[in-house]
Amino acid sequence: LVEGWLLASLGAAAALLVARWSGDLVRLTLLPDLAPSERFIDAGALATTVLAACVAGLVAGLAPLGQAARRDVAAELQAGGRGVSGRFGVQRMLITAQVALCTLLLVGAGLFVRSLQRLEEQDLGFSTSRLLLVSLDFRDALIGPERDRIYIDAANRVATLPGVTGATIVQALPFGNFHVPPISVPGHAEPPSVGGQLPYLYAATPAYLDLMDVRLRSGRLFTERDRRGSQLVVLVNETMARTVWPGESALGKCVRAGFDLSGGEPSPLAPATLPCREVVGVVRDSRARSLRPTGNEARLMQYYVPFGQQPEPPVEDAAQVSGILLRSAANPDRIINSVQRVIQGAAASPVYARVRPYEDLLDPQLRPWRLGATLFSALGMLVLAIAAVGLFAVVSYLVAQRVREIGIRLALGGSRSMVARLVVGGTLRLVAAGAVIGIVAAFALAPLVQSMLFETSMRDVGILLTVAGALLLVAVVAAGAPALRASRVSPSVTLQSE
Repeated sequence: LVEGWLLASLGAAAALLVARWSGDLVRLTLLPDLAPSERFIDAGALATTVLAACVAGLVAGLAPLGQAARRDVAAELQAGGRGVSGRFGVQRMLITAQVALCTLLLVGAGLFVRSLQRLEEQDLGFSTSRLLLVSLDFRDALIGPERDRIYIDAANRVATLPGVTGATIVQALPFGNFHVPPISVPGHAEPPSVGGQLPYLYAATPAYLDLMDVRLRSGRLFTERDRRGSQLVVLVNETMARTVWPGESALGKCVRAGFDLSGGEPSPLAPATLPCREVVGVVRDSRARSLRPTGNEARLMQYYVPFGQQPEPPVEDAAQVSGILLRSAANPDRIINSVQRVIQGAAASPVYARVRPYEDLLDPQLRPWRLGATLFSALGMLVLAIAAVGLFAVVSYLVAQRVREIGIRLALGGSRSMVARLVVGGTLRLVAAGAVIGIVAAFALAPLVQSMLFETSMRDVGILLTVAGALLLVAVVAAGAPALRASRVSPSVTLQSE
């Protein structure tokens, strides 16, 4: 018992030291938005670690003690070490359990990694490559038009910076802020909606459509001629075209969008007195709120109006610009400081320019998959290392206890390669049994995490083959040295010792 507690205590102390030294790394990797804390290991974590060490030491000490109490020492001394192969059932069970747990965690890691990979590789309907989003924090109290002028001036200055291939002001963005004004379509008594959700409106410049890679399906995109005072035009996405005008071409149709500024009751239906906006183009669908195409997200209607033709806001002097979108020629991180200096140094009013990659808008939704992939991978690799050490220790001990048996086999004509295959084969059987148990457990527990996965499942053969390959490699490496040692046993020395 004392020995077990001593080993458990040393392990717990080492774990606490590693946790203390790697605390900041873990926080930055798993929870980058969490504020740094000097008390990474609090009293609760310390108490849990001490309790776990005590339990582990108690179990590790009592199990061998009970096993030793049931052994017939006299019979074993008379046997002279013969028949020891049947006394290691507990060790084999523990190794099998370790491999099963390792398999379960590695399969979980594979599922989350594959989900994350497919999430990041999916086509969102727009491009975020090398995009930066700029938002301004104003120190002075400014009305909307004054803020808009500062944004427009800042966008013009940023566009001239070396390394910037395009810049534009924005009003609403996918995965950012949304604009959902009242809308109506002639011939429809109710506003077009899906599940009660009205279409999203984006006020877009031609540069915005280019930067976001909004692709045209039919008709035309906006040009510089589509501005305030010119004919009102609108682009609709494919879903809106199919939903509002099924079986017809959306081009040339009329859409009314805007607020009732006469002081009437708020309504999702745009007033019939508003002028028509002619549909001049249909663009491909894109995501707006969720990375997962579930629910209304897969059927979300969206439409675009030229920036100078956006509906009048219901509040006087409201701001119509929410940010600046720009694309860099290379790594966007290299121009963040330059963008901040240009904006803050030339603004008509004191401002702070917050510049961040567009991907930051998507990160909150990616974080659960990244967290799951990181945790499962880290725990899986840790348990894999423990299983490898355990395999090596148990196989080495078994070989040491069976030296006499191995020597006799060699003396009776057995080959050294046969002895090595015997050791490696026994190890592979242990690993195979644990892997089967782990995979069965993974299939049983899969429904609990299926809702957190994306376009993958336990039926992904690639994940299972990868896990099996990793376990096979570990088994061969762990059994290699003991098998080599067994094949070098001298039959003459073994028989003389008898």
